[in-house]
Amino acid sequence: MILVLVLIGIIIIAIRAPKHKEKIHYLRSIIVVATLSALVVLFSVIGSQTQILESRFGNLAAAYENYGFAYCLSNSFIDTGIKKPQTYSEETMNGIINDLNQDDGAEDAATPNIIFIQLESFFDINYLKNVQFSENPLPNFTKLKEEYPSGFLNVPSVGAGTANTEFEVITGMSLDYFGAGEYPYKTILLEETCESLPYNLKERGYNAFAIHNNRASFYGRNEVFCSLGFDTFISKEYMQDLEYTGASWAKDECLIDEILKSLNSTENQDFVYTITVEGHGKYSSKVLDGTETLEFTMPDNYDQEAYAAFFKLQQDVDQFIGDLIDALEQVDEETVLVMYGDHLPSLEIQASDLENGNVYQTEYVIWNNMDLKAERKDLSTYQLSAYVMDLLEFHNGVLTKFHQQEQDSMSYLKNLELLEYDMLYGKKYIYDGENPYEATTLQMGIDPITISEILYFEGTETVYIKGEGFTEASRVYINDERESTSQ
Repeated sequence: MILVLVLIGIIIIAIRAPKHKEKIHYLRSIIVVATLSALVVLFSVIGSQTQILESRFGNLAAAYENYGFAYCLSNSFIDTGIKKPQTYSEETMNGIINDLNQDDGAEDAATPNIIFIQLESFFDINYLKNVQFSENPLPNFTKLKEEYPSGFLNVPSVGAGTANTEFEVITGMSLDYFGAGEYPYKTILLEETCESLPYNLKERGYNAFAIHNNRASFYGRNEVFCSLGFDTFISKEYMQDLEYTGASWAKDECLIDEILKSLNSTENQDFVYTITVEGHGKYSSKVLDGTETLEFTMPDNYDQEAYAAFFKLQQDVDQFIGDLIDALEQVDEETVLVMYGDHLPSLEIQASDLENGNVYQTEYVIWNNMDLKAERKDLSTYQLSAYVMDLLEFHNGVLTKFHQQEQDSMSYLKNLELLEYDMLYGKKYIYDGENPYEATTLQMGIDPITISEILYFEGTETVYIKGEGFTEASRVYINDERESTSQ
């Protein structure tokens, strides 16, 4: 897609550029451009393989600034997917699988509703060493960390990359083995289904919902969620009465009703994966919008306005967390709620600014009404789902078993790379040569959108359409032409 845009830009420039009377040597120009392009690619490969240039892009925006457009763009084309490990073979893969206990867990184990909440740019801002607050800005999250299983979560990116944190949590796969700055949502998952938390839980009779208060096409989720086993996707287009921040992102409070609606829409237990967006930048005075903010002090060299906006959003998200738990406590069903931040915000926070000293760490907490207890444990995002499943004595899925049983093994990371390659790019030896996961037919929204009556009054140009399920995103087309509408 980027290459197409670049080519279009070159054509436009060529058309609009001043014309010279001298004869243009097209062949020579083509040779020069092709040679320069080949050199860029060649030096990118050499630089990456010799580690002269960075090959891991935790912050893609910073990578473009630090290493240049040419290197990052060319690297995004040549460095994708997982390279075949030298030890990859049928014998090796069979050895990994045979070492795993194949028990899927007790069939009569408790089956609570399981809700994951990925919180946009959320972390405990009390860890900022150079900031003093007049009171605790995150009282709900702080209390939860003290009372329920929790720990630091090592995430794959900072400042951006929501979909990659999401990918690791849902699949149990590490992005370390993929290309620099690669988003599997935009590459392999457009072609392959993938073992995932939804597929594994559906083996236990769960329904799988995804909820996101942003547009469905953001990161191509409307295309790839069927490759991850989700049954239903409720995006912004299917939500009613949304409120927005000053930065034009939907507020998270709307998600509470959508989560409850999902739980109430089925007879079976449900898995609900929710992605928030309220904490998203850009952080400016527009976010504050004249609202009362928490008092804080910080050094003058910090962007006071940006941080004030960010802190206000964090407070609002903390209130959302409290309100969600209040709502779930009214549901007469066993429930596990896993909450975590996807990455730190794009505020140029340095490791030295943080008490924990790591910009690639957020935190998770596991609220539940089942008396699940565990010592505080630090995890990587690709380990989180398997850890939660272990607390529930669920062991479905190859990667779930692998993370639960092999984390202390010397060959843990090497074998994880082998498993990921075999599942997505190899011969699928661990599945006897055939991918067992079929793409789902993704239902958009829960409430049906129906038209009960169309009224047209002669002599007017207005058509009235009556029905149910319409939202502000609903559109009307007549003879393939979109018409202006109002509700």
